[in-house]
Amino acid sequence: MMGGNITEDELIAFLKAIEKGVILLTPQEDPQQVYAGNVTYLASNGWRMVVFNDANEWDYIDQVTTPDQRVLAFEEIEAMPEAGQYRPDAAAAWACYGIPGYMKFKCKKCGAALPLQARILPFLCHKCRPGTGSGSEKVNHER
Repeated sequence: MMGGNITEDELIAFLKAIEKGVILLTPQEDPQQVYAGNVTYLASNGWRMVVFNDANEWDYIDQVTTPDQRVLAFEEIEAMPEAGQYRPDAAAAWACYGIPGYMKFKCKKCGAALPLQARILPFLCHKCRPGTGSGSEKVNHER
């Protein structure tokens, strides 16, 4: 199908599939590096999604595009009764989108809070950085 609109049911099904792990997202830039701005994701089903990351907090969907080039823009999504109110919980925002929470930075490997000096790419804590731990020790961080 070319043209037409993405329905709210399609969008909600897409978002639920992301949260269930059925559809995986690949960010085109590290969300923590973006910190405040649009993060583009390519989905394993061929969709493209742009999410506004506000100080490392998942804020809203800016745009969604399907492989057949149907597009929903922010204004259209916000006007939808259910999709316009959609916000993943903090656990899903981190697990599915790589967005750690308002003004937070987390280790991409273990999820530990990062100290100021580690808040740079590759966003790994001291224990998870290659060459800084034995590799065999169990990492147990407070989340």
